[in-house]
Amino acid sequence: MNKTIRFIKNTVLIFLSFVFILTALPSTAILADAKTDVLKDEIPSYLRIRAGSACYDQIRIKLVDYDCRITGLKSSSKNLKLCITQSTHYKKPYGTGSYMTEYWIGTYAIKEGNYKVTFNLKKGSKVQKKTIRIFAYNDAPFKSITFAGQKIDVDNNPSRMTSKKEGVFKAVMNKGYKLTRIQKLVVVKNDTDWADEYSIASNQREVFIRNGARTKLSDRVYSYTYKGKTTKKSMLSQTIFKIYYIDKHTKKEETKSVGVYYLKD
Repeated sequence: MNKTIRFIKNTVLIFLSFVFILTALPSTAILADAKTDVLKDEIPSYLRIRAGSACYDQIRIKLVDYDCRITGLKSSSKNLKLCITQSTHYKKPYGTGSYMTEYWIGTYAIKEGNYKVTFNLKKGSKVQKKTIRIFAYNDAPFKSITFAGQKIDVDNNPSRMTSKKEGVFKAVMNKGYKLTRIQKLVVVKNDTDWADEYSIASNQREVFIRNGARTKLSDRVYSYTYKGKTTKKSMLSQTIFKIYYIDKHTKKEETKSVGVYYLKD
């Protein structure tokens, strides 16, 4: 009888152990999936800058750990000047998905050329060497950008205003640069603030167009009401064209966003 009872107890224990393992597997899978959403250090591998122009926050580095520090910042050439212009360290997260440490590095390239920025990421006794490639050149990727026959200066807002709702949008590249695609972002509803030129918001629709194709501009103006008291409305509607191209120097695909403003009658 004792042997029978002992056998039953062992069988029950084995069964319960098996059930425990099975019920634990989904939790393990969830943890594995969750790891994909964990924040990682954001360090650019390369950067395209202009020579002869100083920039306060050209290189931005975001680090997950509070006690991680940058040391030994060096330039590969005397023609590239570097300086840590700002560092921020948070002991506690200031928001969901926030980084604990951020660095801004200013750059100034005296001459055009390819350079390297090296530094160490130091956390306690652990040290990691990092390298960022710098491409300092002043040649522009675009020979011309036009809409409805009107030349668009990407750095001059007045040149981007037009009274024509429809026309040909065309980008002509300089030698060595290759156009890959053009994306048009159009606002389809006004329930949120206007998005910046580098993102697609929920109130926008994206359409890819052929270079040199005839296209229509959006005629929906920006409007926004805050708590039923303050209403904002723009005089202009904005259509954003994102031009994708292969950079001559970095050999990577880059983007340039151009907003064309339509003044409604």
